[in-house]
Amino acid sequence: MTPVCILDDGGLLIGIELSNVSDQDKIKAERLLDDFASSREGVVEAQIARDLIHAMNHDSISISSLEILSKYCHTGGAWAPCIPPASAISEWLTDGMVIPRLVDESDQPVEDYQARCQTIASFVRSRSES
Repeated sequence: MTPVCILDDGGLLIGIELSNVSDQDKIKAERLLDDFASSREGVVEAQIARDLIHAMNHDSISISSLEILSKYCHTGGAWAPCIPPASAISEWLTDGMVIPRLVDESDQPVEDYQARCQTIASFVRSRSES
């Protein structure tokens, strides 16, 4: 699988295209998403996993899905069990990076949102070029 950044006309990250996803990669992703869905046994986590599976079946992950995933990669308290599977999904999507948190607890963009999106885009681009 080779992740590719989807950028808007201004060069801002709006998603990640998943090209050349093999059946083996899809099975791995579904296993990671199952782990995420069962990490807290919450309805919300199961719905997020279903949404991500749907997105992957359409070969791209939107920025809004990345925002939600980023929140789970950097959480705590009752949601701490979600961190390892969310981080593993992030690493799978980007070919090695745990994406930085993009939204706060109220789902509002963090102060340096654009810089963090640029970090993701730069990492994904460097991985796809190597």
